[in-house]
Amino acid sequence: MKGFKGRLSFKQYIPNKPKKWGIKIWSLCDSRNGFNLRWRVYTGKLEDDRGDETLGSHVVRNLLDGMDGSGHKVFMDNFFSYPELFHSLKQKNMGACGTVRSNRKGLPKNIGPKDVKLKQGDLPVFWHGANYSLTFTTWQDTKHLKQAQVNKEIRLKKDATGKRTVKKPALVQDYNKYMGGVDRFDQLSAYYCYPHKSQKWYQIMYHYVIETALVNGHIAYKESHPDVNIDQTMFREKVIDSLIPLNIRTHAKDKGNTVDKRRKRCLVGHFCAEYVNKSYRPECIVCSDRQAHQRHQTRNYCEDCDQAMCFPACFKRYHTQYKYKVTYN
Repeated sequence: MKGFKGRLSFKQYIPNKPKKWGIKIWSLCDSRNGFNLRWRVYTGKLEDDRGDETLGSHVVRNLLDGMDGSGHKVFMDNFFSYPELFHSLKQKNMGACGTVRSNRKGLPKNIGPKDVKLKQGDLPVFWHGANYSLTFTTWQDTKHLKQAQVNKEIRLKKDATGKRTVKKPALVQDYNKYMGGVDRFDQLSAYYCYPHKSQKWYQIMYHYVIETALVNGHIAYKESHPDVNIDQTMFREKVIDSLIPLNIRTHAKDKGNTVDKRRKRCLVGHFCAEYVNKSYRPECIVCSDRQAHQRHQTRNYCEDCDQAMCFPACFKRYHTQYKYKVTYN
């Protein structure tokens, strides 16, 4: 959710979100590093092209469009999990894993918490869907969850060792391991988010696009340069430094100054000074023009540019304007 409370036809309200009002965005992210592969904006009722298909299945199919036969495994929460969706993904050589609501259409009727009463530490119960070739399990730990088992050490304050070993289904462990891709991307995006409010929704989306590009760029750079230790702050600074020279306009008619000199003049800090010899008063490079019979001498000069110029007017004009030469009519 991108927070926004202005006027917008597809603005969403989700009470259990930190930002209850805003623009909802569906994302498909890499489960290992949080790289945002695809995203799309939810436009609410404007999405009327899905027919009888459920919204969760419609979103997953759109985000996975073009990945048929890739062999990827998709992890999702219970909003998207549908037996029909999992079956169609298997036909496209793609795996799927996710939590599911016990009353979801296509599941047996006797798998709810009221029917399967488990206690903490009990062995999990497995089901296999013959119609869709699905395997799902119910297991009770701190929550009632919907398959081989693995031993998992968790913290326990009451025990002397501070830990206890539980038998957890491997399905649950894989889900917890690979489900955090979108959360990881949201975490990386929140570190340097644009905090200013806006009354225009497209400005919110503009900054989201910029933020997504920066986070993805940082992740891609680390993947391609594993030996380079660079955090987000350093990466963003390098991006800014590389973009600054591109925004400096050049003027072909600005005679006597090459592009490199103009860039150096505008980017490097400059300081005004006076010549030691008080009798030495050269002409100002900005306002002196002998052809126009306007000769102006000065004792001030720029230490970095090594050019004589009057202070402060000509000094400021020389370092802020590309066509700094004063013309006389």
